[in-house]
Formats: sequence, C-alpha cells, structure tokens
Amino acid sequence: MFLLIFLVCLMSQTLVTDSLFDKLRVHVVNSFQNETLEVHGKSKDDDLGLHHIPVNQEFNWHFWIAILKKTLFFCDTWWRGGKASFHAFSAEEGFLKFCGDGNCMWRANEDGMSLLDYHHQQYHLMHRWESS
Repeated sequence: MFLLIFLVCLMSQTLVTDSLFDKLRVHVVNSFQNETLEVHGKSKDDDLGLHHIPVNQEFNWHFWIAILKKTLFFCDTWWRGGKASFHAFSAEEGFLKFCGDGNCMWRANEDGMSLLDYHHQQYHLMHRWESS
C-alpha cells in the first residue's frame, strides 16, 4: 500500500518527474558588450565560488533535484553598473517550466538578469540591476 501511495505522489508531480533522475544545468552567460561579469553561486550545501566571466562566456554547474529536500541555488552577480541577487534555480518556484532540456539559461546584459523560456525561446527580464 505504501509503495502504491508513493508512486501516485511521484507521478502527480508531472513537471518534476521528467527531471528527478536527470542532471540539470544552470548557465549564467555574460552578454555585455565590453564588461566582465562577476558571479558567486551557492546553495545551502555547496559554495560554487567566485567567477569572473568574460564577454560572451559563461559559468555553469550541474546538479540533481533532491527528492526529499528543496533544491535551491542562488547567485550574487555584479558588474560596474550594478548588482543583482536572485534564485538561479528553485524546485519550488516553477523553474522547470523555463528550463527545457535540463538547462536553465540566465543572461546578463545592461538591463539585468534574464531567464530563457525554453518552450517559447524568449528571454524574460527577471531582475534589474540595483545600484552598487
């Protein structure tokens, strides 16, 4: 009986079931014209370190969604024109609807941090730069 209930609960999370056993990857791409992007990513358990991302380059990392935990990665990003702190991935905030093919694509440019909606192939501005 327990196994049956477990399977029903597991299958009811249709957005998550496709990714529970697949590796997910978050990309932070520097789309500035002539600026280096600073990125510091971390989770509760992992500090991904500080990275200096040149123009048209990226910082990325991979992970699996924790079944019994709340998977959350957040980033602090900054450049000469401002800073932004945001959730780079959250299992609870519906990121999987944006992250097609196991990839969450963030883009930094003069406007702020944008997330790619994989299914519509369109970036959405999620976080504007704050003054440094």
